[in-house]
Amino acid sequence: MSIERSRGVVLRIRPLTETSLIVHWLTADCGRLATVAKGARRAKSPFRGKLDLFYEAELSFQRAAAPNCTPFVKSFYAKSTPS
Repeated sequence: MSIERSRGVVLRIRPLTETSLIVHWLTADCGRLATVAKGARRAKSPFRGKLDLFYEAELSFQRAAAPNCTPFVKSFYAKSTPS
């Protein structure tokens, strides 16, 4: 599986587990994309403070083996603040 990169805007964030989030993105390359940000709710998470509605970010993700599974976010960084 290859790592894909895209630029997108956060549309929705919801909890998945005690430490993970499902993040919905709108991207020019992939359209609407749902990803899992593992460990995003931990106190020392690198995602902490960078996931908020309408934030524009560049993200790297890896698609799951099954086509209906949610891709897993490897990393991302915020490019700008919300408009």
